[in-house]
Amino acid sequence: MKEISVIIPFYNTPIKYIDFLINESGLNLYRQYEIIWIDDGSNFEISNYVKNVCLHNEWIYYRFQKNVGVSKARNKGIELSSSNFIMFLDSDDVLNIERLILFREYGKYDLVLFNDGIFVSDVVFDNSDIYFTKIDRTIDQLYGNNEFKLNLRSVWGKILKKQIIVDNNLKFDEDLPFYEDAIFMCRYYQHCNNYVAIGNTLYYYRVYNDSSSKKFNKDYINKYEIFYFRFKNEFNKFNNYISGLEQDTFDRMMIDKVIRSIEHGHVLYSFAIIKSVPVKESAVWVINNRSKKDFSYKLALLINKKLYLLSFIKIVFHQFIKSIIIRYKKLKKIIEK
Repeated sequence: MKEISVIIPFYNTPIKYIDFLINESGLNLYRQYEIIWIDDGSNFEISNYVKNVCLHNEWIYYRFQKNVGVSKARNKGIELSSSNFIMFLDSDDVLNIERLILFREYGKYDLVLFNDGIFVSDVVFDNSDIYFTKIDRTIDQLYGNNEFKLNLRSVWGKILKKQIIVDNNLKFDEDLPFYEDAIFMCRYYQHCNNYVAIGNTLYYYRVYNDSSSKKFNKDYINKYEIFYFRFKNEFNKFNNYISGLEQDTFDRMMIDKVIRSIEHGHVLYSFAIIKSVPVKESAVWVINNRSKKDFSYKLALLINKKLYLLSFIKIVFHQFIKSIIIRYKKLKKIIEK
């Protein structure tokens, strides 16, 4: 049996990114890891390329005939995995397996957390000595005072125990188009008794304009309301309700999507979200829990007062100024060179 199963869902990921992931992560060097590629209906060229790579390396390859979504792909990866521990890796990101493999005590814990960084084109690994800290507080306490700077919402950057997933029938919601990994992790945390944090940056998240997480669909507006209330009700049933992490995950997602939709030019879409029902409740939480200097806090104040048009104008202006600053910094770097 392999030590850890690494599940990699992909859908039309450019071959250059797939090669970059394999080469930089060194996936083909560490045979103690089970590598599982889940093809979510990619085009023939990319599908055939990954399939051949898997055959050459004796990795697992599974293909859906059509694009069914990352949640179903991850669920299939869990089903196919044969290891006692699981990691998730996005097909355009990078994992520093060489450093992670030095940490041999993961089997003692229900959850291993480690830091992540971002990159655009090149990765500079953190090759410092591995150090870790056993966490003696609840996930909620950790989230409230996260000196480890851990990304608790995302499914990547973690080693999970498969037995916990199987025993509690934990799955990614296949009809959820957003926050599917945050929902999954909130469910997983409910069943964790001990965990450890690795202080090193071992996961590297690629930032680029064509990321699937930055694409929008008008149908999301209605789905936000449905899923917002569905998961609020679900987690309120737990006696050990993780108030901080879950409340922030669900109550801020409307505000965050408004900001991101404006960033990517979906103006009418963002205005429709601002007028939707759950935003009012989201705004109340943001007001009570965010810094008064935070832009989300200032936006929430306006929404709470039902000043939707003013909110809309303010966020457009904010993103306009932000874009000018970004362009100025890029131009400055070019001039300096």
